[in-house]
Amino acid sequence: GYYWNHASPAIACDITFPSGTATGSNMADNVVEADRTTLSSFIMMQTKDPDLALLMTAMEIACKGIARAVRKAGIAGLFGMAGTRNATGDQVKKLDLLSNLLVINALKKSRVCAVLVSEEEPEPILMPESDAGRFCVAFDPLDGSSNIDCNVSTGTIFSIFEKTSSGPPKRSDILRSGSDMVAAGYCMYGSATELVVTFRRGVERFILDPSLGEFIHIGSTMQIPRKGKKIYSCNEGNFTKWDTEIQEAVQNFKQPTNREKPYSLRYVGSMVSDVHRTMLYGGIFMYPADKKSRNGKLRILYEGFPMALLVEQAGGLATTGYFRGSVKRILDLTPNGIHERCPVILGCHRDVEPVLRRYEKKKQRAQKQAMMLHKFTVHSPSEPQNSRGSRRTAASIACRCAWHTQHAPHLQRASHAPARNINRARGTYVCWSRVHCLWAGGETQPWRVLGVAWAGHTAHGRTV
Repeated sequence: GYYWNHASPAIACDITFPSGTATGSNMADNVVEADRTTLSSFIMMQTKDPDLALLMTAMEIACKGIARAVRKAGIAGLFGMAGTRNATGDQVKKLDLLSNLLVINALKKSRVCAVLVSEEEPEPILMPESDAGRFCVAFDPLDGSSNIDCNVSTGTIFSIFEKTSSGPPKRSDILRSGSDMVAAGYCMYGSATELVVTFRRGVERFILDPSLGEFIHIGSTMQIPRKGKKIYSCNEGNFTKWDTEIQEAVQNFKQPTNREKPYSLRYVGSMVSDVHRTMLYGGIFMYPADKKSRNGKLRILYEGFPMALLVEQAGGLATTGYFRGSVKRILDLTPNGIHERCPVILGCHRDVEPVLRRYEKKKQRAQKQAMMLHKFTVHSPSEPQNSRGSRRTAASIACRCAWHTQHAPHLQRASHAPARNINRARGTYVCWSRVHCLWAGGETQPWRVLGVAWAGHTAHGRTV
């Protein structure tokens, strides 16, 4: 084995490593190693785009500065609040302000950016046309900063779009579909400083080597395990505010109906940390909409979009869940504002697909109920009719009703309707489903059914 002796006036440490283990001078401090791939060289080899390489070099410099500030926050007096709130209403910490300035200044000086959007800035930063470049960048300079005082991992998240319009930069250049992104990534400040990035050709990992001051590519393309660890990650304190489908999904993770081992709950509260673990180990991360935050909590441009692209490129799924009337793929959204929010559910297929199936069942139930909608018209037989079978002076009312079985015997299911009656003239309706009723005539005149459509049947000429 490899024997290492480290001695100082205070410490003597003898450690034996297994044969073949790379340690000490065999690892980061090996000055003989000449075949390391840095971030810049990797981008040039993969994309052959010098402007994108310049942009990522600027982001790399900003991340190094943030990593240094995070590690020295206590010594430098950077713990605590700054006493202000950002554009989305969150309290701002001192490190938030510093991180924001580091990213903005680095990207401005790269001269390849046209529009910058930051969580800490109320409006987009538009570069002068003389200095504007090809790219539009949205970023959260320090995600999870609420945890910084207790030394929990934080990170920087970013998404990159290419400007496609002519003329000076404008807000609409970055308010685009997530499918238009050319790159996205995050840098996590934990036990190591790690940059995870995609250029739409898989997901790559880079570790900051402090001895070189460079991000070094550490291996093959990152993939979410198909049968990884059974972990669900969410703020379960919001359980009572979620919709039924999410509640049922979480309950099934904890108490599986198929007698399998229940899932473990892991929730850091820093999106970078939770998503990074999900991509490495498998499982599911959820921050769904709830009764308080109906549009979700996470911002689309610099949280939802970049994480969704990374997860999909790593072989996973990223969806909003039920959002604005339907279930949506996150990357299909097009935000109307730079700080717009959306729900986020992402992870491996094994764990996200059951959630989507629950929403599909909800959709099928809604479609079945829609088939129960009835349209019918009634009128006084003594009054003239127009081409639609009702008076031109007919008024429109909406009611919830179905014919009682005594008036339409073949409509047997109507007998199971809730027993709340609505009396109109000489007719009695029993509540069933929402219908649109065109009517005419006085309160003392009989109504005549011209047509009732229900489950493929029609009834004509019934007087009630």
